[in-house]
Amino acid sequence: MDGTWTTLLDWTFSSAIQQGTASNHLRVVREGEDLSMYANGTQVATYYERSFLGSGRAAGVRVYSRNAAPVDVRFDNFHVSCVP
Repeated sequence: MDGTWTTLLDWTFSSAIQQGTASNHLRVVREGEDLSMYANGTQVATYYERSFLGSGRAAGVRVYSRNAAPVDVRFDNFHVSCVP
């Protein structure tokens, strides 16, 4: 909570992520200490993390390119909610 980012998983290729000007739908689900990451309805990663439990946690998205070319990324409808 000091304003720094924590990388949960290093970069990994997935054919579920559409390239170019296509849109992608990203979703992260936390169930207890397990985080499941989805791209366009396909589960692309899981991560076990005990330290993200509790109140006062923040969520965000960060994007970068491994290529020299510039990247144009836009996020719409970012939403965080608790599921009963």
